[in-house]
Amino acid sequence: MNSPTPVTISPPAVAGNETNAGQPQFAGRRAALLISTLLLGVLSFQLNASMVTPALPQIAASFSLSADSAAPVQSMFFLAGAIAGPVIGR
Repeated sequence: MNSPTPVTISPPAVAGNETNAGQPQFAGRRAALLISTLLLGVLSFQLNASMVTPALPQIAASFSLSADSAAPVQSMFFLAGAIAGPVIGR
């Protein structure tokens, strides 16, 4: 006949302990704080990005440039954000 296999039960993980893979566990207030901080960063970047586009002609005029010559400023802004995101996120 088949005999039942004993099951081992591991204790529940506590927030802040390391898992086997070396990744920290986040739970409760700590997870909410992390998600809130990340969300605030994403929203700030998007708000800043939407403010650069309409202000670009005024920025160019203040430096006595045409709007076409100041257009790379927006590309550099998004490039800096694309590079900084993974670097800061790490």
